[in-house]
Amino acid sequence: PYFGIGLLDIALAALVGTLVFGVPFRGSPALLLGLSLIFLLGATFVLLVTRLALSTAHDVQRVPRMRCSSRSAARKRLPAVPAA
Repeated sequence: PYFGIGLLDIALAALVGTLVFGVPFRGSPALLLGLSLIFLLGATFVLLVTRLALSTAHDVQRVPRMRCSSRSAARKRLPAVPAA
């Protein structure tokens, strides 16, 4: 969805600039599209890698707490073993 929204945003900015504000569009629309695609691919990649890194760090921090709570819960469920 980020890629599609980015493309729509670029097209909307170019249209509003030319039609509403009267800014002349000088240059190649194909070049604008090509460079915009490269930019959006890079930005989407960075966004996804950042989200992956944050979710991995969050999961790593959560695991020790779950282990501690599962050990204490296991101790509560096990019957006491008399000493020999």
